[in-house]
Parts: sequence; C-alpha cells; structure tokens
Amino acid sequence: MIFLRSRENPGIKNYLDKELSLVGGEFRAYTIQFQTEFNLTTPENELSYYLPKVVRQIFDPIFIDEDIRVEKEVIKNERNQRKYFPGKDELTEHMYTRWMNECRYEKEQLFGSNAVLDSITKEQLYDFHKNYFNKDIKVVVGGRFDLELVKKIFSKIKTKEIPLHNTPKEIVWIKKEYNELKLTDVNMNHLVLGGFNTKKNQRINCQIGFIGDYLTNTAHGSLYNWLRNKKCYIYAIESGLSDYQNACIWHINVPLDESRYADEIRNKIDEIIIKALQDKKGVQIEVQRQLAERIYYYQTLKSRLDNAVDTLSTYGKIYTESDYQTCISECTDTEHLMRLYMDYYSPGKRGEFLAVPKGDVKNGI
Repeated sequence: MIFLRSRENPGIKNYLDKELSLVGGEFRAYTIQFQTEFNLTTPENELSYYLPKVVRQIFDPIFIDEDIRVEKEVIKNERNQRKYFPGKDELTEHMYTRWMNECRYEKEQLFGSNAVLDSITKEQLYDFHKNYFNKDIKVVVGGRFDLELVKKIFSKIKTKEIPLHNTPKEIVWIKKEYNELKLTDVNMNHLVLGGFNTKKNQRINCQIGFIGDYLTNTAHGSLYNWLRNKKCYIYAIESGLSDYQNACIWHINVPLDESRYADEIRNKIDEIIIKALQDKKGVQIEVQRQLAERIYYYQTLKSRLDNAVDTLSTYGKIYTESDYQTCISECTDTEHLMRLYMDYYSPGKRGEFLAVPKGDVKNGI
C-alpha cells in the first residue's frame, strides 16, 4: 500500500497514477490471499515509457514516514469495517469459520493489531522489501507489445531464492453434520449445502462448478425449476465455486421464506440432482449453454488477462479458452458426472446447515 513514490520523482505522491490518468492509463495494486498483484494499463504506444517507471516504483521505492503513518490509519479503518472477517456478513462468517475452516489466515495476520501496525518502521519496510526480488515473480503481459523490450526491462532485476512462509491452513470440516442455528443479521432462512476438493486439479474443479451451474441456472436448472416453479419455495438460488491454491470449495445457498421447507428439500434434493445428472439430453443442452456463455469470458484483453492471472496464481499454469472448452465438453459423459456427484456432492461428502433469523420460532429454534 505504500508504493507511492520512487527515486525518480520522490517529491510527488502517487505521481505515476496522476501521469497515467492523463493518457487514459492506470496503475493499481492489491493484495489477495498470499500474493500482491500490480496492474499497469497503458496505451500501446506508451508502454515503453511507463513500464520502466512502474518497475522502478516497485523495485526501487522510497518510503516516507508521513506516507507510512497515513497507510497505517487506512489499514486500521479497513480492519474495523471487516466485522465478519473473513466473510462479508454473519452468514458467510459462519460458513468460513464454524461450518468449515475456509479461513486460511487470521484477521490479525492480514491487517495486524494497532500495536503491530504502530510498531512498523521505515527500516523494517526496506528490509522486508528485499522479498520482492524473489525468483517466483510472475509477469503477464497482453495486447500488442514488444516482447524483447519487456524481457530486457525485467532482466535487469536481480532475483534470488527467498523462502517465504506460505502455509495456509488446511481446509477441513468443523461441523459437517446438518445443524440449525440462529443469526442476528439475516432477514430470511438459508439452507446451505457445500463441500470441497483439496486436490489441485483444475479439470475436476471446473467440472464440480459445472454441476452447480447446471442445477441452479434460471434457464433450465432442475433444482431451480423444482424449488421455484413447482414448489414456489424460493425467488432465487445461489451457486458458488471458489478456487484456492489448496482447495476448491462449492456451495449452494437456498434462501427460504419458511424454514419448515428445509426438511422436504433435504429429503428430496438428491433425487432431483441424480435425475438431472443422468439426463443425457439435459446435460448436453447445459454443456452447449455453458460453452456459449464462456465465450464472453475471453472477449476483452482485460478478461483474458484476469483469467490468465487467476489460473497462474492458483494452478501455476495459464488455462486458455480451449482448456476450459475441453473440461466442459467432458461433462457430456453422464457416468463421469455421477462419479463427481458421489465424490463431492453426495450426502456423505457434503455438509449442510439451516440458518434462521434470530427470534424465528419455526422448527423449534
């Protein structure tokens, strides 16, 4: 957060951002999980001018005491706003910390306490900055550019082997068995099902996500159709897939007006899922739908770069549009889908819970 100046122009804070904005470009940085990303957007004819500036600002920065003080306060404010860390609300906090251990690091590890932040010195930052010369640095460039120029600029950076402590907590079940709980900041009931795959396999993880989308999409999702159009129990249903370096996590969230519907859904849901996965025609239609939908993921340079960075960070390899097409096309094999169901979606593999608003006496809670 404090790469705000370089020795090239130390007197102006964020001078590079200001310069780039005048030509329609942008330089931004953010930290996710266990890495920091720096993103430069610049007109094609300006790359040779701005790329060296960005490299100097990252690898030869100047840290100013006043900048450090300001950023400490910014971090404190952000930490105070994350009441339900690592979730965004009480429901996702429960999912990530008391249902399964999806929290790979503690809040204090990410933001630090006031005491830790206040103790950080400029000298410590310069010392820690040496880690930026790690050989694990990855550079992704897209658009029309001079590859030799890019290589020349980055070849000047002398990297070395630096062992970084990257040991995220293992994702495990905390309370897998079905349970019911009261939450104070939800205004309706939520029946949540989910599971995870701890094997680093992009193909399988992609196909786990295929099943979730197949069941819940509003066009012809069997689970959505049963809950919305036949039973009239829901307005919408949410399916999610999160890819991390050490696990892939899926969940289906069924918001319900009446908590008493939960038992019927839990008793019937596997019949609905199995029937859908064995429906060869329905599966073929969904494969075609997802292949057509995924085209839009690669229509812009930004979307291609985002996909490249995400898969490179998670799997150590860039997965292309054709890679995803192959993964999705394999889902026409209904026997393969049933194996995935047994391994990741079946009752013995998944976890379930029902969250109800505090004060709701339905189901005896």
